[in-house]
Amino acid sequence: MVRKDKRDKILAQIKQEMSFARLNKQGKITNWHKNEQMYYGKKEKTDDARANVGLGRMQEFVHTLLSKVDNPLTFTFNKTNDSQLKRVERLNALKDYDANRDFWDLKDLMGKKQSIIYGRTIYSYSASSHKGYKPNLQNIDVYDFLIDPSA
Repeated sequence: MVRKDKRDKILAQIKQEMSFARLNKQGKITNWHKNEQMYYGKKEKTDDARANVGLGRMQEFVHTLLSKVDNPLTFTFNKTNDSQLKRVERLNALKDYDANRDFWDLKDLMGKKQSIIYGRTIYSYSASSHKGYKPNLQNIDVYDFLIDPSA
């Protein structure tokens, strides 16, 4: 059981961190909206020009950039001492198995597109053993993620 004074202190810290994250994110969201407008071809008259790119050509730019970024989604486990070698080899083999089974190539493409438009990509990875092993990699929408990675 957590004492009331400690609980109140933790809750105050949580509220402070959430308000900081929301304030930091608000400045980024305005830029995200401008990028979305360029990508989807919405033309609005503004005093500050975002770029000298024809709005209809923004999708071409994103798709051209996607074709140039051909590195596969990858993360590796590294050993910090010799006793972890077997565990690290198993985790990397499991990661390769999951990537082939869970359509990571398509999810990677969606993440790269999100990274071009918003400047960040956020993934969530989990696995379930209910009725057989099932890996699950999800691309999280940047609007749904409270804490911005650059905050």
